[in-house]
Amino acid sequence: MVGLLPGAGPLAACGIVGPILWSITVLFTVFTVGTTALVARAKGEGDEGKARSAVASALVLAGLLGLPVALAGIAAARPIVDTFAGENVPAEVRAMAVGYFRFTIAAFPFDFLALAAMAALRGSGDTKTPMLATLGANLFNVLGNWLLIYGNAGFPRLGVPGAGLATALAGVLEAGYLLLALERGWGGRLRLPFRELRRASGPTLRSLLRVSGPSGLEAVLFHAAFLLYQRAVFALGETAIAAHRVAITLESVAFMPAYGFHIAAATLSGQMLGARNPALASRGVVETARIGTSVMGLVSLAFLAFPTTLASLFHSEAGVLAISGRCLPVAAVEIPFLTLAFALSGGLRGAGETRGPLFATLVGAWGLRVPLSYLLGSPGVLGLPGIWVATTLDWGTRCLLLVGLFRRGKWKDVRI
Repeated sequence: MVGLLPGAGPLAACGIVGPILWSITVLFTVFTVGTTALVARAKGEGDEGKARSAVASALVLAGLLGLPVALAGIAAARPIVDTFAGENVPAEVRAMAVGYFRFTIAAFPFDFLALAAMAALRGSGDTKTPMLATLGANLFNVLGNWLLIYGNAGFPRLGVPGAGLATALAGVLEAGYLLLALERGWGGRLRLPFRELRRASGPTLRSLLRVSGPSGLEAVLFHAAFLLYQRAVFALGETAIAAHRVAITLESVAFMPAYGFHIAAATLSGQMLGARNPALASRGVVETARIGTSVMGLVSLAFLAFPTTLASLFHSEAGVLAISGRCLPVAAVEIPFLTLAFALSGGLRGAGETRGPLFATLVGAWGLRVPLSYLLGSPGVLGLPGIWVATTLDWGTRCLLLVGLFRRGKWKDVRI
């Protein structure tokens, strides 16, 4: 909906802060890796007490981390935006980005709680409840965007900051639903009454941190590389930033389902290893990867066949459409590698093997994505499509490394 506002500025504003907000979110989700692995292993062992302790510890950790992140983000919004936007971005675009950033990050305590709850539910095998929560939050977000971006139905016209406010309110709603679902046991697989938050314990927190530790380092390395890569995008100017935002939005059609296959593989491997059935764990991950790459291949075909048409759904400016239409065919090549890498890394992490994905990220992101983004993405070479080529080479390399790690089979013997 932001793309329907006039000019490239509004979409560029979201394009500046979107990667920053996503990076902060993903840095927290590293702790959900341990949550999913511990809950899945406990459910496989039939130990409900251990599963509840893992959930309680994850929720307490989310609460402890969420509030300071939100307060710091609100206070430092302007210097953060100025630092990452660079000198090529006009002042009015930066002002929109600051408003969007402040509203969105204010809801991070609730977002962190929602992420922890979803990880626990998925580890128990309940994927329906997180799906319903996400669906409800997205529908609410769409309505909130319509009301607050454009000022419909008597609401104030807030533009880009209105999109941030709608996103924040949707996050609060999602967290409330998920916590209530855990308290009431709606999914039928996992229940944690609020009074049992006292099950949070030092040993369980240490287990969460130990399993999640390599994933945490991986996230730091990847998102440091990711933000450097984004600076290469920002250096190309307002139109390129808007085009990148359009292409990324379309790629999320593949990225979000790929993350779903990541979760499915993590749950299957964790539960089957907990049940002492490594052969079935391996088979589950392979089948998840096969289904994922087959389904996402359809998205790749659409990107190859109709790149400019798809981009026009999110923006109308000719310059933006021309650039994003050149990026989507590159994304079509990237998607199968991305999907397979997500499924395999999910299977490894669900087993508690987090060092292998860390190594793959180090090689792909720092060895290829960052240097090639500046080399291929410069205006005299390929520009923005060159940055997408660098990303594709990153995911292809990670995919090959993860296939090798998975086939070695040592992940089946990890103890958590």
